[in-house]
Order: sequence, then C-alpha cells, then structure tokens
Amino acid sequence: MAVYDVSEAFDDQLITVPLHSQDAGEYVNGEWVESRQSTNIKAVIHPMDYSEVLEYDKGAPRDIRAIKIFTEHDITAGSTLDGKTGDMIEYDGNNWHVIQVADWKATGGYSMAIAYIDKRF
Repeated sequence: MAVYDVSEAFDDQLITVPLHSQDAGEYVNGEWVESRQSTNIKAVIHPMDYSEVLEYDKGAPRDIRAIKIFTEHDITAGSTLDGKTGDMIEYDGNNWHVIQVADWKATGGYSMAIAYIDKRF
C-alpha cells in the first residue's frame, strides 16, 4: 500500500487556533480545580453535518454542532463530554471539546479530531 503525503493539500486552509490541554490540576479549599495548558496550533477546521456526526456518535442530539479538525499537532480526546478530560479548541467564538481522534500521521502528516461545542468553559 502506497503512502501519500497529503499535507500540502491543506496548507492554504491552515488557520491558527488556541488549544487548551488538560493538566493535572490541584485541590483548592477542598475542591478539585482543573488546569489547562494553552498553546496555539495550526489546523484546518470543517463543520460536520448531522449525518456525519451520526457516523461517530449514534446517540448524538439533533441540535449538536460538531467540527472536524485536521492538524499535525498532537490532540487528546476526552472519554466523555463531562469536560474533565481531553483538549479544548477555541474556534468561531466557541470552545470545542475534543471527543475523538484518528491518527492519520502515517498517511499524510495529519491527525483528524472531532469536537463538540462545550459552553461550560
């Protein structure tokens, strides 16, 4: 199987977006306070329509907004939508919670991530 470098196809669509990665956090006055480390990454971002969302999440609510993120940067997905794990992306005036990552680096230098809006952050 041939491996093709598709990264040049994305270059003219790259934008810079803030990525907030989960850090360990600490207890403050007896309550767990999470912390996030922030950095800017280059990414290509595309909106997902509902039929695409259902391919990844069969139980997604009809009004869910989701995006696909293509980037060379490592991204960590959360295991739930509770906001306690996984990375957050700032894009289009919203915070997006990364829920799934497909590592495509071996086939083109990019990974693809899926994120939902999370208005709690």
